[in-house]
Amino acid sequence: MSVLRGFTIQNGSEDQGGGIFCSQSSPRIEGNILTGHETAFGGGTIYCSGASPTIDGNTISGNTADDGAGIKCTSGSSPMIIGNTITANSTPWTGPGAGIYCLDSSPTIIGNTITADSTVGLGGGICCENSSPTIEGNTISDCYGSDSGGGIACIDNSSPTIVNNTITGNAGDYAGGIYCLESSPIIADNRVAENEAWSGCAGIVCMNYASPTVSGNTIAGNQSDYGGGGILCNYYSSPMILDNAITENLSLHANGGGIECYSHCAPLLLSNTIAGNVASGDGGGIYCDVGCTLTVTNSILWGDAATTGQEVWLSNASAISFNYCDVEGGTLGVYVPPGCSLHIGPGNIDDDPLFVSGSLGDYYLSQIAAGQGEDSPCVDAANPASLVPVGRTTRTDGYPDVWPLDMGYHYPTNRGPDLVDQADTTIAENEYLTFILEATDPDEDSITFSSPDLPSGATLDAVTGVFEWTPTYQQAGLYTVTFIATDFGTPALADTEQTDITVTDVVEVEDGEGEGLRSHAQYLAQNYPNPFGSSTTIAYSLRAPGRVRVSIYDIRGALVREVVKERVAAGVHRVVWDGRDTRGRTVGSGIYFCRLEAGDFAETRRMVLLR
Repeated sequence: MSVLRGFTIQNGSEDQGGGIFCSQSSPRIEGNILTGHETAFGGGTIYCSGASPTIDGNTISGNTADDGAGIKCTSGSSPMIIGNTITANSTPWTGPGAGIYCLDSSPTIIGNTITADSTVGLGGGICCENSSPTIEGNTISDCYGSDSGGGIACIDNSSPTIVNNTITGNAGDYAGGIYCLESSPIIADNRVAENEAWSGCAGIVCMNYASPTVSGNTIAGNQSDYGGGGILCNYYSSPMILDNAITENLSLHANGGGIECYSHCAPLLLSNTIAGNVASGDGGGIYCDVGCTLTVTNSILWGDAATTGQEVWLSNASAISFNYCDVEGGTLGVYVPPGCSLHIGPGNIDDDPLFVSGSLGDYYLSQIAAGQGEDSPCVDAANPASLVPVGRTTRTDGYPDVWPLDMGYHYPTNRGPDLVDQADTTIAENEYLTFILEATDPDEDSITFSSPDLPSGATLDAVTGVFEWTPTYQQAGLYTVTFIATDFGTPALADTEQTDITVTDVVEVEDGEGEGLRSHAQYLAQNYPNPFGSSTTIAYSLRAPGRVRVSIYDIRGALVREVVKERVAAGVHRVVWDGRDTRGRTVGSGIYFCRLEAGDFAETRRMVLLR
């Protein structure tokens, strides 16, 4: 595998791929600074055509192209784009995707910071065209799409998975946050907040037969000059809008503070909280116009404000149906002109939902069991046939909801793990390196460890978090390695950290017999686990064959046991000490020392035995 690592590449100019051009190849591109590039067509910095590179830990900034000023993926490319900073790139013409442009491709885009990228076209941060990328765990902020999709644009039958991202402070003509045109993405568990738009909807836009699944998101504080502060459904779009908090959005000069539906749309709204939204025109919570049909179930519409239709405004042969909902003002909160219809099904109420603030927001439900003084009327008031979402709750104490289901949005009960940052490390070629990743989970969930970009030859135990690597004599360089700790909660959450491992080059010298030797000495690794309860593994490496002695001593310096005393080949070796002395007796808890002796080299490590 080709590796491009640790370079500053700047001011390149080409038709495509001003910095790096990848065609039918899979290099590793990591830890570089890529800036000031310009292309006449696409891929200002990195251009991928039928390629699957790993693009990891780079800073990609200040680049310009017709499309994909930061990264362009096309012709079936499936790169891994992980942990990069992609900032201040621009497509000053009409081309899409200033930060990342996906055309007929399926990249994996995880854990990047995508900020201040701008385009005159679609998708300031990311644009997907006939593509199905995975977009997960990114921060997309302060990006600008003059046409549509300041944060993300999905067009031309794209089906990306957009989960667990923070999408804030972006702006566009349509959709400051996420723009879906003739596409059906999965949009789940994101924070879409404080975005702006001028012509239509600042949060999420569904246009022209778009049918996304929008679930578990916080859609809050977005501001649109015209139409749909939180969500806009337009022209035969039929999204499923499930278990979202659509709150405190603003339609500054028009209608639909929370949601606007226009022209024959038929969205399904289930278990949403639509509250505190404002429209200067009509429909503070929901606005429906031109033949739209909405079904709203298990939802709360409360505290929204508008000139007409405080909660809902209907027009031009539109219809809405409420089942098991809490709607402020009841039928008086819904404006129904001639030619429109309102269906009131079973289980609807008009009572203050008694919102209370909790660890993740201000729209939990008051519950005696969680420590409040009274129960919200929305508790246990949803459709009895509805399934209870796993790992979600309306309670401030974090206990998950149980049957019967509560109305409204359910906050996740799971809290993510915390992965301890692993210090940067420098080792020599053929030197053994090991360390143990450490992570905690506030909910005491089990944790699994992974890395998408381990160096060649390295291993990571998914359960114990033990990382091991002995770089070969051809692996000198800087390696930026991404570690991920994922819990087993619902939904599963993860924490990501990166560490730099610098491998120094080793100069070859000749021994007395004319054979090549390396100038660095042997190495004794820290035992693992440490502390340990019954047994522990001791690893060491040798530059050349020779006699080796590995001994265990107690804190007084007395010999406990020799675990190795023999001639050993060059390379990495491991031995297990089972916590017994020379006579096979179990030794007690305490501090012990492991000492490696090989020729004129000796090294000692401290070990702790806890029984």
